[in-house]
Amino acid sequence: AGLCLARFHRAVAGLPHGLLAEVVPGFHDLPRYLEEFDDEHSRYSEGLDSREQHCLDAIGRMRGRAFFFVQATEEKQLCKRVVHGDPKISNILFDRRGIALTMIDLDTVGPGLLLQDIGDCLRSCCNPLGEDTKDEPLCEAELFGQFIRGYMEEDQNLWRAMVQFKLADKLLTRSTQCRARRGRLQTKHGVVQTPIFMPVGTQATVKAITPQNLKEIGAQIILGNTYHLYIRPGNTLIKDFGGLHGFMGWDKPILTDSGGFQIFSLKDLATITEEGAAFRSHLDGAKLFLSPEDAIAVQQDLGSDVMMCLDTCIPYPCTKEATLEATQLTSRWARRCRAAHENRDQLLFAIVQGGVFPDLRELSAQSLVEIGFDGYAIGGLSVGEEKQQMYDMTEATVPHFPTDHAVYLMGVGTPEDLVEGSGDKVVTRGGIIGTIAGLTDSVITLEIAKDVRVKVSRDAIAGSARTDKPVEAKKAS
Repeated sequence: AGLCLARFHRAVAGLPHGLLAEVVPGFHDLPRYLEEFDDEHSRYSEGLDSREQHCLDAIGRMRGRAFFFVQATEEKQLCKRVVHGDPKISNILFDRRGIALTMIDLDTVGPGLLLQDIGDCLRSCCNPLGEDTKDEPLCEAELFGQFIRGYMEEDQNLWRAMVQFKLADKLLTRSTQCRARRGRLQTKHGVVQTPIFMPVGTQATVKAITPQNLKEIGAQIILGNTYHLYIRPGNTLIKDFGGLHGFMGWDKPILTDSGGFQIFSLKDLATITEEGAAFRSHLDGAKLFLSPEDAIAVQQDLGSDVMMCLDTCIPYPCTKEATLEATQLTSRWARRCRAAHENRDQLLFAIVQGGVFPDLRELSAQSLVEIGFDGYAIGGLSVGEEKQQMYDMTEATVPHFPTDHAVYLMGVGTPEDLVEGSGDKVVTRGGIIGTIAGLTDSVITLEIAKDVRVKVSRDAIAGSARTDKPVEAKKAS
């Protein structure tokens, strides 16, 4: 029965639950049931026998649990999906050998929680006396264990998606004035205190900075790029060195981007299809191909602590129709990435797209949360849109993420962006702004203002060569 229900859940996992109506509204509304119970109990509270008092005491002890599903759903720790709605054992078709074949009686299919669907099925399947017995119901532990093993045998990813509580990302505190929060992301190579800015080491090195320098300035996690490392020196060579950590001599966490943005930046050298991205190397023009499964395989070779799903980045400007098509493709690729994810020591984040359309951002976020990932990223920004649009799309996206998952704002990194992002619950960011500033004779001053990157002359920088104080410069006239 567990295997059969899991197959049903997997078959309908891609359907948008928002287009379906609840067949029996409020069927799992425990707070309402509790309110009705309290109303009845207030009328008939006298003369209870020992058994009735025992039940009343049990309800009192478990009263707080009645609000668990409501609160967890509101905070998006539990996410609605398409469910059967009435998965009792009499709605499972068996063959003559007693093998469950399929779920039947589909008139109750609608939006709901996997936990509740599984609970309904367990209540029926684990009671050997039958669901309609008037005797005291039973729940046999052996039947319960067989059901759970059967369910997980079909697809453990469904089990991960069912409960969105992610132990890897622990929420420590949140602001009372905005959505800013502080947390702790647990990875194989250590803990990352969030919010955090990630220095970018595109080709397994942060330019002009050694790993020891990074530790001295307090870097907790750095970023490498799948596209560049796939082309040169190659993921198999890096794997032979013990992954990125051994290859670059860095023993702290690493996040690898999927390469979607880099492929997008190739423009005429890349072709995006349902299967993946065909492109030519920017080095020698060689024909290459990267599918969602390839992107995961490469990142598993790289051994990063956090992997990113392959996505299709959307240009700006772009029509809403084309944006919707690309956004839906990103969601389908994300599902394939999740299926290809084998090494559970590596976390997998999905990337929200949707261009500058708030409703498409919401659609993208909801579809990815339904699949279930270890964290989520806001992608497709800083591609030409106005800065206020970037802030607006960030604000439109983050409310649709589970409250206890890491959120990665991709490709931004100016000081004011960090402040704005932190106010919107974003906990990780990555960008090359610091490196670019150094390469273009610029410094970033301590003043948080709209124009914080200040162009200075080489002579001005040279004049500060013998001081250990921060370089502060006035705007060039």
